[in-house]
Amino acid sequence: MNFTKVRRSKARKMNTRDRQLRDWQQKSDYLSNHYIGVSPLTFYVSLGFADVSDEFSLCTMNAKAPAGQRLKKYCDIIDMLADSYGRDDAYVYPAFYLNSYPKEILLHSLRCLYLDLDYVTAASLRRLCEHDFYGHRPTFLVNSGNGVHLVYVLSDSLTTCRETKEQLSTIHRKLLQAFAKHRFKADMNTGLSHAYRVVSSKTKLGQRCTAYRIGGTHDIADLAASVGMVWNDTNPSYYKSEQTYEKNAVRKSQQNQESARCRQNPHALYDCMLRGIEEKTVEGHRYTSLFALTCAGYKCHVSMKKVRQDVLYLANRLHLPLYEAEHALEACDEKKALTVRAVTLESWLGWKFARAKKRNGRTRQEHLAWVAEVRTAISRSRVWQYLQSDPQASIAGIARKLRMGRNTVAKYVHEKWQQIAAEAAAAVREAVNLREEELEKETASTLLQSARKLPASFIPSIRAPWGELCSASSAGEAKREAPRRNLLSPVVSLT
Repeated sequence: MNFTKVRRSKARKMNTRDRQLRDWQQKSDYLSNHYIGVSPLTFYVSLGFADVSDEFSLCTMNAKAPAGQRLKKYCDIIDMLADSYGRDDAYVYPAFYLNSYPKEILLHSLRCLYLDLDYVTAASLRRLCEHDFYGHRPTFLVNSGNGVHLVYVLSDSLTTCRETKEQLSTIHRKLLQAFAKHRFKADMNTGLSHAYRVVSSKTKLGQRCTAYRIGGTHDIADLAASVGMVWNDTNPSYYKSEQTYEKNAVRKSQQNQESARCRQNPHALYDCMLRGIEEKTVEGHRYTSLFALTCAGYKCHVSMKKVRQDVLYLANRLHLPLYEAEHALEACDEKKALTVRAVTLESWLGWKFARAKKRNGRTRQEHLAWVAEVRTAISRSRVWQYLQSDPQASIAGIARKLRMGRNTVAKYVHEKWQQIAAEAAAAVREAVNLREEELEKETASTLLQSARKLPASFIPSIRAPWGELCSASSAGEAKREAPRRNLLSPVVSLT
């Protein structure tokens, strides 16, 4: 064994460790002189962790803990900071998840974007700050050891539906690529659902992870514009809104209460049948009703002593011979009774159980048709909304963006074009009708004015009573002058 090489390797490791410790101290001194340090509590309150609840807890990971004990959940920031203070393997997920399980598919909301830059020396950190982060100034900078974390706090918390996740992932990736262009080792393997070292916990070399305020909060649209993107504020109707989430929570609470009532009264089915047999049983179902009650006793784990007493009591009330009641008790098999369905019990009883209405009183076929109509309306509205934002989009582009089939998109696009064409035709038809009415009025007015201005010579001529050609106006004058002309005219003899 070459002890010289071993000693050189150990010395090299010691030199590397000392250099990293010295470099971390230089970075800490530089940041303290140029920026304001913030406390861990203030830092995490700024990230939106003040809204922690039992439903959405803080998710942390202890990397060195035994398997099955690494994930921890906290409902208080102070508890998380207290448990992480003495550890060098404490990491926190800067987001909220459904069921408080840190998985990207369950990501519910977030208010910050984390960038991880590895192997940032004091010289490269000074270069980064002097260039004002190359146009991407973060809200906080965390000195996490060998590298730094750049934290971009958003002005509002975002509920992450599928489209929002895609846009945020693209912004996160482009920000990392922007720093990679300036010779920084950006960790491209990180994403929206990634754990980062807890502020105030220990680093790998034993220092304290500290945070510094660099700038203000960011509007998501401005942050997207800084990397050459246009933020599309999507709020699809198919995604669960806060009201829908609350509604589901209320329904789940009601179901839990119903289950609790069932647990409190496990003999509810038996008691219901006992009352119903006494009140509703008719001849032809007396024996089978007692047999059904015995089966319900086995299903509800009622003592056979009580079942026997109830069966004999009902046999007396229903005027059924006692030997038939005894036979009903003996004929029932315990194993088969546990698997008897409600429909079979109803056929034995001769009456039906009072069930809650399913699907708001709709039949299964009607309910499926209603669901199909709702889904069709939702898909149609998604396609039409996308066409409003980008009228020149192609069918293939819409299908790829909305993750829908091309035939489905083509159908809804065709429907939209038909609607637009029908509206345009109706508008043209209305305009034409209005123009025709205006022209008719103008024509009638023009003809009336022209008739009033016609001279007497234009009045049509008619034949006068005496065979003379005269106008219609002069005919009256001729009739009035006729007696005078007769007096003046010579008398012509016929002889």
